[in-house]
Amino acid sequence: MPAVVRIGDKCSGHGGFAPAAFSNGGTTTVTVNGRGCVRPRISDAKAGDSRDAHTYETETHHAHVEASEASSTVFAEGYPLVRVGDHLSWRNPPDSDSGTHACSSFAAQGSGNVFCG
Repeated sequence: MPAVVRIGDKCSGHGGFAPAAFSNGGTTTVTVNGRGCVRPRISDAKAGDSRDAHTYETETHHAHVEASEASSTVFAEGYPLVRVGDHLSWRNPPDSDSGTHACSSFAAQGSGNVFCG
């Protein structure tokens, strides 16, 4: 089973862009190893937790990147939990469902002792 992704864990990075940490949001009533869990975007009303922007040479990529996959069976605060290996997507503009695009990055780090299917 894959590990649960927490605030502070990193994505994989891509094409020269270094991995970036999930740093915005996280569950507040459910924690894993003392950190909030990363939540995916469900809708405009339920936006997910995003990771930091990352830069390669002079180009900066997407600060509004959220998980587009998550568990279908384990939830916290009404959100499915994001797991290592779940893919990310980005939106333009960041507050709209109309601009959702696949990202080649995925959740790469998670808890060493909490897992979910």
